Amino acid sequence: MFVGDRIAFIHHPVLGDDMGEIIAVDLQGQTKVLSGRLPTTVGLAWGGDREIWFTPGQAKIDTIHAVDLDGRRREIYRAPVDIHLDDVAPDGSVLLTSRFDRTDVIHVSASGQQRFMSWSEWNYDVGALSRDKILFSVTDPTPTAAGLQGSLALLRKLDGSPAQILAEGAAD
Repeated sequence: MFVGDRIAFIHHPVLGDDMGEIIAVDLQGQTKVLSGRLPTTVGLAWGGDREIWFTPGQAKIDTIHAVDLDGRRREIYRAPVDIHLDDVAPDGSVLLTSRFDRTDVIHVSASGQQRFMSWSEWNYDVGALSRDKILFSVTDPTPTAAGLQGSLALLRKLDGSPAQILAEGAAD
């Protein structure tokens, strides 16, 4: 993003990884790193002519932060879901994209009838399907302090009645 005599961008040092740092460069080629390495960061826009706004995160990308040209950083907004900063208008209003990712399990009968079988936001690894039951896994996509994600193996009747938790782990 360009404003005045400066260009701001997110430097992602590892190809395919959204870890990055906020950098500003002037028209003479002088660069300044304005943030340390952030675990994940996407979306960047100038908020006025001396502040850069961006959306960083740890496990989730759920905040808008600003950093000035001296490297002072502040949090502007925190959302309940993942967001992506698209632009900042001159009056300070923000255009952002809200993202809500999930995976679902849907049973389709031989007659074409569909039934939503999901139990949480992250349903996966269908392990088995019988005449009247389905075995699948659910997980919490937010890593724990130990870096692990919790998974549960579930058994659910195809009539839509509540799922029965069988064990911790995957159903595959």
